[in-house]
Amino acid sequence: MQLESFASFRAPQRALFSPTVVVDCMDVQGKELFVVRDDLLPGGTKQRACAPFLESLAERGYDRFYYASPFAGFAQVALAYVCQHLDLEWHIYSSIDPNATTRAGRKHEFTALAESYGAKVTLVETLAEGERLATGASRLVGGAYKIPLGFDCLDFRESLESELREQWQTVVASIGETPKRLWIPVGSGTLASVFKKIVSSETKLHCVDVRVLKPEDLRIASLANDSTLMYLRAAEAFHEYPNVAAPIPSNRHYDAKLWRVFKEGAESGDVWWNVAR
Repeated sequence: MQLESFASFRAPQRALFSPTVVVDCMDVQGKELFVVRDDLLPGGTKQRACAPFLESLAERGYDRFYYASPFAGFAQVALAYVCQHLDLEWHIYSSIDPNATTRAGRKHEFTALAESYGAKVTLVETLAEGERLATGASRLVGGAYKIPLGFDCLDFRESLESELREQWQTVVASIGETPKRLWIPVGSGTLASVFKKIVSSETKLHCVDVRVLKPEDLRIASLANDSTLMYLRAAEAFHEYPNVAAPIPSNRHYDAKLWRVFKEGAESGDVWWNVAR
């Protein structure tokens, strides 16, 4: 897509990439709980902000993007899906699946899905190696942009805040009252930082760290030390599967780990934002 056509693309893109949120109600051990079904989106929650984020970068002259992804990260899918529609070049350095039993299976299904949307994929042994290679490759060509892990940068957070602020009002209207607790997964901390700006003091964030990053990482440590929210850490390592299956399609390395603590600790009226399948 040529830059001059971006303006005409803005009208229909919101319906495509950030449709009205779907909220399901479930009875769990006599408690009425709610779940936001962003697993219904091809690229999950972060898809909602990808288009305006990439548009702004394209208008500044960038037309190819580099990203390092943990093997089961769904951000790689979101970006590949949106880049396909915007006709932008996308290169992913994704870590191998540690649960693979065959050499052919070293590429996680989400990496393969991103590749099906046209992303160029390079498998790496670790996320750290992917970060190093993606950064180096982006410096070799003009018009290239290295996107940080989890899109943890100001431009993306602002785009995501704009999209989720309106969606959150839909959630509140759907439930009929402001929830007292919102449960979200934490990988890089991007989603948590955005929701901290969106929800009022009536709603307490319950952030479940799925252990993409180490506890001493500043992004994680800042959440763990934040008295305005509840910080929880998944029992399983990032590469491990939870021993309790979620009742809806949910990333087994992310939200599915939140389901167990949500089911046990949530109170009636609580909301779980399921960011991806």
